[in-house]
Amino acid sequence: MASEEESAVKEPLDLIRLSLDERIYVKLRSDRELRGKLHAYDQHLNMILGDVEEVVTTVEIDDETYEEIVRTTKRTVPFLFVRGDGHERVLNHGMLTNQDYGCSVELLLHISGSIKRVGHDS
Repeated sequence: MASEEESAVKEPLDLIRLSLDERIYVKLRSDRELRGKLHAYDQHLNMILGDVEEVVTTVEIDDETYEEIVRTTKRTVPFLFVRGDGHERVLNHGMLTNQDYGCSVELLLHISGSIKRVGHDS
């Protein structure tokens, strides 16, 4: 069992440390999203993810109707290195709230280094 000091969140990287060996969600720039198990990270937030599902969303405009056409492409990758300067936010899957996960949102870690409380369900 983790001691109270080991599980304390004193700085932004502590949230990442507490998510080791857990599934996380990473929102990348250019409309890419990753969901995978966090195996390792460093001070630059470079990460090694395992059992990764990547979703790429593209929006195109139909030339005739001018309607937006949203397309998603999915792929799975056994292991993936994610460079630290490429993501906008990181969430622990246990803290997400949406129809896919049905959990409460606790904390959102923006890569800029600030931690913001975005909601809580009792």
